[in-house]
Amino acid sequence: MVGTPLEIPGFYYDSARNRYFRIASQGISTPSAHDYTREHLNQYNSRKRTSSKDDEKQSTTKKHHRNLLPSLNKYLFSRQLAGTFGNFMNAGLLGRRGREITFSPSLQGITLQKIHWVPGLNKYIFSSSRGDMFISSLYSANDSNLHDLKVSPNNGMVPQKVNVARLGLSPSSITSISSNLGTGLFWTTLSSQSTESKAHMCSYNISQDSPENYTQISLRSMKTPHCSEFIKGVGFAVGGSNKIALLNEEGVFQRNLHSKGDVFTLTAVDQNILAAGCRNKSVLLYDLRAPSKNICRFAHDASVCSTSLVDSAEPKLLVSGLVSSISLYDLRFVRHTSKVSHLMSYSGHSNMVERNLAFMCNEKGTLFGAAGDDSHIRFWNIDSPEIVADFQTDTTGTNILHPDGTWMKSKDTEGWLLLVNDRVHFYES
Repeated sequence: MVGTPLEIPGFYYDSARNRYFRIASQGISTPSAHDYTREHLNQYNSRKRTSSKDDEKQSTTKKHHRNLLPSLNKYLFSRQLAGTFGNFMNAGLLGRRGREITFSPSLQGITLQKIHWVPGLNKYIFSSSRGDMFISSLYSANDSNLHDLKVSPNNGMVPQKVNVARLGLSPSSITSISSNLGTGLFWTTLSSQSTESKAHMCSYNISQDSPENYTQISLRSMKTPHCSEFIKGVGFAVGGSNKIALLNEEGVFQRNLHSKGDVFTLTAVDQNILAAGCRNKSVLLYDLRAPSKNICRFAHDASVCSTSLVDSAEPKLLVSGLVSSISLYDLRFVRHTSKVSHLMSYSGHSNMVERNLAFMCNEKGTLFGAAGDDSHIRFWNIDSPEIVADFQTDTTGTNILHPDGTWMKSKDTEGWLLLVNDRVHFYES
């Protein structure tokens, strides 16, 4: 060793042997000589520098995460983990007060395509294949109480006639109808040789029984709009060719959400989460609080035709696709990279080729119905794969399709409205 040896408390240096030896102590603890070797000091300083960098990085990460939104999975998983229980009594009485609703003036020769219940108006609006828009109530002029109607014999339909008003005529086919929580109406139309695809908005004046404040919005970036959905606190979403357009409640364009596939159906899980069903079998979950690339994705068994939210508090999503597939998924278990298994798969549905068929869930999330391509309307309890009710339209030898349907709740009754050619069938729950 060169120079004067380093003095270490509790040790002495033996120059002949060129090393330190511990001094026998009287019960007093002294540091180990190993703590003062050059290699150990270098290792200690290196660990200290690394630890300092890690602490600085962790502190920066914590500051950064203060401004980050909770992930979509964490957001959904904060919901209650309760079960969904069906109302078997209502399931047993399903359709006992079925009605076949015709209109005055008559709509004979007109094929109805879309229907939407507007709670703020206590009315439903519907459109025809040629672009007509109509509005009507479920009540006849002499109906003081819907329960005065007799029970349907053998699942037959009790006839009822109601008044209908024509809202207007669109120059091209209407592809979707929606509404806000009040009296605002919203619909989309296809492009044609002379016009581009558009979204249309108006408010309905209840006292004057007429629409007002009509406006239209160009959807030139979307060749074919297929569906629309109102999102509380956001506005309207329009799904179509490879994207979703978001508009505020005044109809001003906000942004596009890209889907990499045609969007056939939209369902607002809540004001922050939007579910989209696509032609390519994907179901996409968009977090509207974040950039459009923040997406969770899972695959259904076939091209997705319709979706319906069972309960926003849980939340679970019913997905209907081609090849007669209907499944229930729990959105709280959807991850970016993992495969999602359905909670339940429902048997008995028939839909091999038709994309636009009625599909609707009741308000409580206990029962849902689906129209088949065999003229049948089938209902399931959400907790059972087996059919609880099956109705067949009087086809008189022809196959009648139900292109659209909606759940409604009005005054003293609730049930399902379904389009059948120029009339509406109502199945009371």
